[in-house]
Amino acid sequence: MAALIPTARQKIAAFDLTDVVLHAGPLRRQFEQARDYYLQLPNDDMLFGFRQRAGQPSPGKPMGGWYYGDDRAMWYSGGGGAHTFGQWLSALARMARATDDDALRHKALTLLAGWAQTWDADGFAGSQGRDGTAAIGHYTFDKFCGGLVDVAHYLGDDHAVGLLKTLTRWANRRLGRERRPATFANQSGNAPGAHDGEWYTLSENLYRAFVLTGDEAYRDDAQLWHYDAMWAGLAAGRDAFVGGHAYSHVNTLSSAAMAYAVLGDERWLQAI
Repeated sequence: MAALIPTARQKIAAFDLTDVVLHAGPLRRQFEQARDYYLQLPNDDMLFGFRQRAGQPSPGKPMGGWYYGDDRAMWYSGGGGAHTFGQWLSALARMARATDDDALRHKALTLLAGWAQTWDADGFAGSQGRDGTAAIGHYTFDKFCGGLVDVAHYLGDDHAVGLLKTLTRWANRRLGRERRPATFANQSGNAPGAHDGEWYTLSENLYRAFVLTGDEAYRDDAQLWHYDAMWAGLAAGRDAFVGGHAYSHVNTLSSAAMAYAVLGDERWLQAI
């Protein structure tokens, strides 16, 4: 995946998932517990909101949890599983590749195929939530994009490459581009009435898509989502984290790293 990144820019490299063996011990036990948990999650439950939104038969039930909410309508999102689905694909693909696990591989590809059957012709791939809505915001698009890149890269699935292109074309038409910097009062950069919080994390997976496919459209898209205000502040030695949503502002540094790796802009190396 690093063929398009000049060797001179590779300041540090991660092990490929096939280069590490997890032997018996606490970490292996923890891994196997996670594996077993993921495998027992019913595919019909994981696809429930997507099928419901598409008007298809929807066996199974909602997943519940933080993204779904409670009976007092105190939920973080509209629910429906869209926020987590891309992250499930990523986890399954990476775990399958790291351990050469056919069951994990099969589950990832089965979920991908079932999800793809719910997409609209224009590339909309959302899930109907508890509140009846099915919007795809910047956060959800980023997780979808990462999941598709991981399935394509780690499992060698060409179907995921095609879906990634379709989804990204939809996003280019529909995602807002206000790109507000975060503040104390607006810690994730949301625009009023929009679903664009954490927009500043999008570059990483779009650059990964470029490196995976060589399609320069992904590289160009990634540059739209640079968090120049924060990255430039860090590069200049300022504490640019103040007032921001901590989790996503750490994640945006992964985008800065990919921006440096692909474009060679030394400011972004200094930022990280």
